[in-house]
Amino acid sequence: MIPKSNLRKTAIGAMILLCALTLLSCVSSFVIYRNGFADLPRQFQTALALCCVVAVEGCFAWLLYGFATSFSSAVERGVSMAGIVFLFSTMAVNIVTHYQMAKRIELNEFQRGWIEW
Repeated sequence: MIPKSNLRKTAIGAMILLCALTLLSCVSSFVIYRNGFADLPRQFQTALALCCVVAVEGCFAWLLYGFATSFSSAVERGVSMAGIVFLFSTMAVNIVTHYQMAKRIELNEFQRGWIEW
């Protein structure tokens, strides 16, 4: 049996890690989404990119919260997990693509299509 203090420390550590990754994803996603709206005026680029970031990151946080606290049936938890995996992969692609753009590493065809889409 694991002591409650260790479980609490693990939960706090996981929460800090998820918050840090989500904040990093917010910045990366904003840059990616803003570039995706490059054909619009600057203020619309910013507004639409912020809407996309709020939608993706907010949905990710909501699904995590629901999975951890309120979703009780196997169907709810399965759909929630599928959504978490999909959104986490979206966040990871945005982080990696933004890193490559910042370091001026050539993007592959998938990443260029990701930005242009």
